[in-house]
Amino acid sequence: MIPNYIRLKKILEKEIKENFNVGDLFYSQNYLMKKYGYSGITVIRALKELEKQGYIYRIKGKGTYVGRFKEEDEKEVKNIGILFSTIESLRNPGVNEFLSGIKNHSKNKNYHFVIFPLGGRSIEGEKGSLFRISIEKRELKGVIIADFIERKNILFIKEKNIPVVLVGHGYEGIDIPYILPDFEFLGEKITEELIKNGYRRIGLIVGPISQAKKLGAISLSLLFLKGYINALFKNKILYDETIVKESNYTIKDGERCVKEILKLKEPIDSLIVIEEKTAKIAKKIIGKKIFVKDIHNYNFSEKEMGKITMEIMEKLISGEEVFEKSIIVPIKENKNKTKIYINFEKNFVFERG
Repeated sequence: MIPNYIRLKKILEKEIKENFNVGDLFYSQNYLMKKYGYSGITVIRALKELEKQGYIYRIKGKGTYVGRFKEEDEKEVKNIGILFSTIESLRNPGVNEFLSGIKNHSKNKNYHFVIFPLGGRSIEGEKGSLFRISIEKRELKGVIIADFIERKNILFIKEKNIPVVLVGHGYEGIDIPYILPDFEFLGEKITEELIKNGYRRIGLIVGPISQAKKLGAISLSLLFLKGYINALFKNKILYDETIVKESNYTIKDGERCVKEILKLKEPIDSLIVIEEKTAKIAKKIIGKKIFVKDIHNYNFSEKEMGKITMEIMEKLISGEEVFEKSIIVPIKENKNKTKIYINFEKNFVFERG
């Protein structure tokens, strides 16, 4: 997961601190290639990183020397970007709990969080945006991506060697750790619960699974759908894709999904809705004709996800290897869920415009 040039840079940092004095002649590129077995490109990139931080300096025609490197000040503020697709995401109580978990874990650790709602913009294409500038100038110590963004945008951040943690989704073929609640388990459990209660034709409204598939993403909706299909298969019920609708989580789109399901020639006897607002819309439109199952009496701890996110981020910032790419947060039943609203104090700021 850690690029070879960063791995080599860490080794050389240690060597400089333990074995060299300021002004000493440092190793040549060829020597480092032979000693550590890395390519010339990897060695050059490692040396450039050392030079940026003042560990070494070059004198043309003479060689590379050890400089007066500056240790990172423990009191230095570490800027962490938190990326959402839209500012509307911040109205979600679960998002507020997630941010509360981040904040609680980061107390007295000199982290400064900058919230970037993309609003449909592309990081790669927005040359003047605050986020793009922060990435290019390496002003961010890490980036937490809490919504879907295009793969090219993730790769743009990754190429700058800035640690990234994905929350609520992952991407096939991109070596970045991601944190997910166990929605496959949840989809299977809730569907089986309905089947045991006599329901057979069970409709489902999920999030934008087409978008996830297009991006090659692992999404909560896709995981829930997989669990739902598993439960049907176990109970010898045929999967019918016509009773599965995907919503973009707006009120208008939620209404569309419900109305499309009600127009089906063969009616459903129950409906699972994974998004709280859409579940309320469904109950209002359908009334008592069809049983509507809102999944929110089962829950995972968004606070715990925030805590885990920062634990992983701290490891990445310090250069530690994170071997577990997928971190699954267990689901539990929560009958008395309380909603927490965070105050965005001085350590949380927003990108404007």
